[in-house]
Amino acid sequence: MQSLVQDIHYSFRQLWKNPGFTIVATLALALGIGANSTIFTLANSVFLRPLPVPQANHLVWIFTDHDAPTSFPDYVDYGRETDIFSGILAYSWVALNLGSSGEAQRVQGAMVSANYFDVLGVSAAQGRTFLPQEVQAPGSSPVAVISHSLWQRQFANDHAVIGKPVFLNGQPFTIVGVAPANFVGTEEAFPRDIWVPLTMQQQLSPGGVGPRANQNPFTDRNARSLTVMARLKPGVSLRQAQARMDLVANQLAIGHPETNANRHVAVYAAGNGRPIFRATLLPVTWILLATVALILLIACANVANLLLARSAARRKEIAIRLALGASRGRLVRQLMTESVLLALLGGTAGLLLSFWITNLLMALKPSVPVPININVSTDWRVFVFTFLFSMLA
Repeated sequence: MQSLVQDIHYSFRQLWKNPGFTIVATLALALGIGANSTIFTLANSVFLRPLPVPQANHLVWIFTDHDAPTSFPDYVDYGRETDIFSGILAYSWVALNLGSSGEAQRVQGAMVSANYFDVLGVSAAQGRTFLPQEVQAPGSSPVAVISHSLWQRQFANDHAVIGKPVFLNGQPFTIVGVAPANFVGTEEAFPRDIWVPLTMQQQLSPGGVGPRANQNPFTDRNARSLTVMARLKPGVSLRQAQARMDLVANQLAIGHPETNANRHVAVYAAGNGRPIFRATLLPVTWILLATVALILLIACANVANLLLARSAARRKEIAIRLALGASRGRLVRQLMTESVLLALLGGTAGLLLSFWITNLLMALKPSVPVPININVSTDWRVFVFTFLFSMLA
């Protein structure tokens, strides 16, 4: 330990005595590591970071035919599989006009099953979420839970908001709860501002939300407009859930051949975004990662050449240390310590550069009609990745 402290102290002195070399090498590594850290931050937000809900690893998507929505009767049948699911929820997106006709603003909402928040394990920051009896009859429960963001910008952090009336698409609703600050729905890329019971669909969307406007969404198995998510019971694997849902799909095909024949039920691990979006982005992400990896290799090659040139100038120093009895292993350890410190400096600078590039990319995000929330915040995975790449360098 004493010799290691001496190596670190001596390495700092060597880097401090050669500021030109240290700055150039640090900047070269920072460019390579920073580019890799930026792309990994983006990949982490899409592929690795779980939903901000308790035990998100137990959540799964359930789609019809790999990526298609589900009908309400099928959703009810899926919910009977209580030996593999501890809960199953359904929701459908809906665009809403909030306020009276003269002062209405467009917000994005979701019509959800009464157990939506319970299955996700999300409790209201204020008030409550939905009650089981609020899905007993269509049109019987004009209540709403609003997002923390909407509560701040529309209601000015009013703690008396619970019980206040609001108009959604011209229909009166009562606010019963405010969601937690970090919760925007099951798909963070497309944040929701208001959640209402699924049974209020006829009041909010009289024409229907599926491709067939005149279908009864609660009885017609062809009215496929629901996204379904379930929470696996402890000990149930994704493979077991898929095998069980294959049996359910076969049973539905036999019982309802006119609507469910040849239909597959796909179960996916619930992540940050729908599987089809993640599958689309995966090849692009691999190409970007390969590109920035090449940038890092070029940076390492440049720094290696700088180190070789510097070692030639240190021949006299190394010869003196050998003459004084230093072993080759001792000299190698000293040089490796200097390289590690240089890599850590480059990694730290690269992480700072990654923060700046990420913020710049978010600032340049184009405006689109539908709100898109790209959360690329840095977490422990990014720090571990940057540290490992620094050591690799």
